[in-house]
Amino acid sequence: MSVSNQFLKSHGANLTKAQQNEFKNGIRHVAWQASITMEEGLESAVDVGRLHELGEENSIDSMADQHNNAIGQSIGQSAKDLHGIIEAIGAEIAAGNIITSYSDSRLNQTLPTFVDGDSSYSGSGSTSSGGSGSSTSSCSSGSYSKC
Repeated sequence: MSVSNQFLKSHGANLTKAQQNEFKNGIRHVAWQASITMEEGLESAVDVGRLHELGEENSIDSMADQHNNAIGQSIGQSAKDLHGIIEAIGAEIAAGNIITSYSDSRLNQTLPTFVDGDSSYSGSGSTSSGGSGSSTSSCSSGSYSKC
């Protein structure tokens, strides 16, 4: 079962099909960017995320994706393994930081401007520990104000 479907099962029982798709899209972007960042580094993740959104940057979907990419990149910088990524995603969901709906009011705000190698998201809140002692920050108390 995919990471997005695992979280949908535990957090999205009452969502419509369209809402489920939006929820899974948000989780996929966080998980995808966290994995790329952990394995290949922040610069690679930022580049891949930008290329994925190329030409769509101002769409509501892309704005949600950019927000969630920044959260995933932050998670990936401190995660040691997949378990740590999954725990951190759970913490970010619980804190309400991941955009999982296109009706989210944060989509009406200006999203971060990405600078080479800097996703403009640096949380310092909740910590999750994976099997290898990874620690991940929460958006809620970080310097990325759009969470």
